[in-house]
Amino acid sequence: MSTSIRMSVTDCADYLGISKSATWRLVKSGKIPSLEIGKRIVLNRADIDDFIASHTRPAVDANNIAAQILRKGV
Repeated sequence: MSTSIRMSVTDCADYLGISKSATWRLVKSGKIPSLEIGKRIVLNRADIDDFIASHTRPAVDANNIAAQILRKGV
């Protein structure tokens, strides 16, 4: 039996910290996979976590960037 956590669009919006309409756009565009059960849309938390991971930018090392700028003489 699967132990995956299922969420509603409203739960997902709260989890991501974005509006419900922005969440609907992500779902309708297919960027976040969904399961339609009757009129209800259900999202898998693992899919949402995958979406977050694939859209997270790496941390920037400010000291490294400053050194590169100084080397270039900008």
